[in-house]
Amino acid sequence: MSAITAVGSIFGSIILLFTSAETFKKVVPIIILFSGILMVLPKKHTSATEVKRGVQVMAVASLMAVGVYEGYFGAGTGVLLNAVLSRITTAPYVEYNATRNMAALCADILSVIIFVFTLPIDWMVVPIIAVCLFAGGYLGPIVVRFIPSKVMQYTISCFAIIVALYLGYQAFM
Repeated sequence: MSAITAVGSIFGSIILLFTSAETFKKVVPIIILFSGILMVLPKKHTSATEVKRGVQVMAVASLMAVGVYEGYFGAGTGVLLNAVLSRITTAPYVEYNATRNMAALCADILSVIIFVFTLPIDWMVVPIIAVCLFAGGYLGPIVVRFIPSKVMQYTISCFAIIVALYLGYQAFM
């Protein structure tokens, strides 16, 4: 799963390099809104052996699309990955959240490599971002173990929808 998402992030990073800021501002709220809604839609429970070939193809396509989004924007990718993983796995939230973390890390590393060599970087903010990312990466799994899965899903979904509406208002109004 991580490899599929990482390959998608390469494409997303390249797309970002060649698109306008205006396009970026209009695409992002739509994707975040979609992921926020997808996270709370009821899921049909099936066992892992009942997963059909079409679902597997859709899973690969969805993970690739999330990777493209990760390389293109990054923010909100955790919500989007959780939404996709909640649909394609029967694992509990804690497990697919860990999978999400690894997939996002792989995708982020590839995007960073592309951007470091192609875009100007404000190196003064890099240490601040790094400290916050490591703190979140350390504290996130601890928090997820203590908060019930449904509470996490609905909270994240609500937050994603609110952010999407705010960003959509800014982009389209």
